[in-house]
Amino acid sequence: MNPDLFLYLGDVYEKGSATEFQNWYGSSPTYFGPFRSKTNPVVGNHEYEGLTAPGYFNYWDNIPHYYSYNAAGWHFIALDSTSQFGQTDPGTAQFNWLQADLASNHQPCTLAYFHHPVFSVGQQGDTPRMNAIWSLGQAMFTKCVIVVDEDVDVQNIGDVTLKVLNHIDPERDIQFTLGPVDSLDHASRLPNFGSKMGIDATNKWPGETSRHWGTPIRMSNDVRKRVDTLWASLGIDG
Repeated sequence: MNPDLFLYLGDVYEKGSATEFQNWYGSSPTYFGPFRSKTNPVVGNHEYEGLTAPGYFNYWDNIPHYYSYNAAGWHFIALDSTSQFGQTDPGTAQFNWLQADLASNHQPCTLAYFHHPVFSVGQQGDTPRMNAIWSLGQAMFTKCVIVVDEDVDVQNIGDVTLKVLNHIDPERDIQFTLGPVDSLDHASRLPNFGSKMGIDATNKWPGETSRHWGTPIRMSNDVRKRVDTLWASLGIDG
């Protein structure tokens, strides 16, 4: 695996001490070390010791709590979602910065990432303090989110549908949550409140499945040319 970009979302260890950073994210070729030069991190709650996170900020050369950057046509926004930092409400420095950053962004696609999920079916539950940030740009009204790999043309509904129908195990790869919806959404169970769905239609890694992951069957150029010729001979546009 050799990604161009690696997003670190916090808590890859127990305490986030300097020693643990070296053990799990150091210069060793094992674990996460090889990705350090291409990693854009955000801090998690386990990095904090009281109201400071010395291991995290020392290891990442005092990177800001929040920042943004552009890559491959995407605008990435990294945020500190921790209660220790406490800047997720309107009027705080991080929230005001985020408003200005979104307003000045001209990239076609935007992705904001942070440690605490707004909605979660896990033991930690939802993170209500992130609701104000989630509402910026009406992101909270999103009803369905489908995640696909980079080789998928998201403007091609047929290509996306093929991945959704072939790359998911429904129990593993579909998640439902409850939250605010658009007031014009007539299908919701209650006015302004309903369910949302996330679908992971990406290729699965070995840890996600115990079966061999197939590869797409594609026509060779020779076969494609022959089929195009047959279409033409039958008077059918290929």
